[in-house]
Amino acid sequence: MSFGRFVLDDGWFRGRRDDRAGLGDWTVDADVWPDGLHPLVDAVRVHGMQFGLWIEPETVNLAREHPDWLLREPGTLSWRHEFALDRGNPSAFAHLFEAVSRLVTEYALGYVKWEQTRDLLEAVQAGRAAWCTAATSLTPTPPTTACASAP
Repeated sequence: MSFGRFVLDDGWFRGRRDDRAGLGDWTVDADVWPDGLHPLVDAVRVHGMQFGLWIEPETVNLAREHPDWLLREPGTLSWRHEFALDRGNPSAFAHLFEAVSRLVTEYALGYVKWEQTRDLLEAVQAGRAAWCTAATSLTPTPPTTACASAP
């Protein structure tokens, strides 16, 4: 049996030790990965595999920093201390796009696992369509993007 791809799942980004922090940052946690993900990426590629990262771009912990980026009615409680990112907000979308672009470029990602764990209907569908359009401009050869939904 052989494997062609290694995907690093939840927990690689700054402060992500529980559901109270980390989502919406998409920055590699220097406390966990002091050399960034480069040593892991290099080890994966030495074995002939493609390296990929998990992201959940519709869910964020940015309520204090950017309350205007959240897709919610005022006074709405969070779900597991997380909110939905309003990707229809140009500033929020720019933040997402810049963060993912930075990762794709720095680590030459061959795969992005886009996980959607919330049913946000039209808002998510519009955001997913915008992302798929924008992803083609990430690099000359954009990474494969897989969309997964939790049951």
